[in-house]
Amino acid sequence: MPQPLRIGILGAGYMAKVHGTNLNKIDGVEIAAICSFDPALSSTLAQDIGAPNAALFEDFTRMLDESKLDAVCIAVPPFVHKGEVVAAAQRGLHILIEKPIALKLETARAMADAVQKAGVISQVGYQFRFKNSIKRLHAAIADGTAGKPTLFTGRFWVNMDGSPWWRDASQSGGQIFEQLIHFYNLAVASLGTPVSVTGLMANLCHADQDDYRIEDTSVGTIRFANGALASITGSNCAVPGRFFSDFRIVCEKITVDYQTTGQPWVKPDLATWYEGDQAEEIDESGDPHNAVDEDFIAAIREGRPARCPIAEGARDAHLVQTIVQSAQQNETPLEFNPA
Repeated sequence: MPQPLRIGILGAGYMAKVHGTNLNKIDGVEIAAICSFDPALSSTLAQDIGAPNAALFEDFTRMLDESKLDAVCIAVPPFVHKGEVVAAAQRGLHILIEKPIALKLETARAMADAVQKAGVISQVGYQFRFKNSIKRLHAAIADGTAGKPTLFTGRFWVNMDGSPWWRDASQSGGQIFEQLIHFYNLAVASLGTPVSVTGLMANLCHADQDDYRIEDTSVGTIRFANGALASITGSNCAVPGRFFSDFRIVCEKITVDYQTTGQPWVKPDLATWYEGDQAEEIDESGDPHNAVDEDFIAAIREGRPARCPIAEGARDAHLVQTIVQSAQQNETPLEFNPA
């Protein structure tokens, strides 16, 4: 039998648990090591994901040196990164990383360049790209069945405190970086190459909260090279306990309307596929996070690119950074050059 793929995890929080649990369920995959600043958290994570024999580390370099890994899963906030992607790539390790990959464009590009130079597989955790409706629509766009892509609208409306680092723009980048980046990625994947953007941001419900230093309301618009348009809205002033994350994509011949229940852990979201005068409901009850991880492992084994390589993460960091810059510059439309 072939040797198992040995994975090391950086981080011991919620997304480390999600990815660790998913990866550990895949045949021929072993969670061999976990690295966190807190050994107690690492030990708890190892037990929670069913990998009690994973070696525990407090230093990422030591984990790379001593664990004989094939790949790493990097699941820490962007402000915690200290060159781990570059170090892993230089050692020939495949990389699964949570978004946003970085807050600064220079850092994001250095990550993507290192991965490209090393020729390793990379995957960014853009789970919306693994929705059944999206995979089907992107195939229809690619083969021409959908006709011209014309419009994307999306919203991510929540009402949450978040961790202290999440409420600090210097550490999280704000809601646009942390949550809406999913839909900026989805818009670009669906409509093509952005050429100009405009951003609007405000803090309307948390102005009196001293430790809340990010936007709680935003609108971003994009114009694409093919003439298509996108509008993405964000709110942290909406309904407590619900996550309204939905989108609509209009192509010349096909429209997808992805409707959120606000509580997909209680009642699954639903997508409707419109083609001509026919409407078809698409089941979206699957776990897209699991699909992200399965595609990453399959890409390694098949020697092909994963669906969402780190180059997209670098481009998206640039895109949302430009949206924020537009908002900070009196909502001035800014040209966008993805190069």
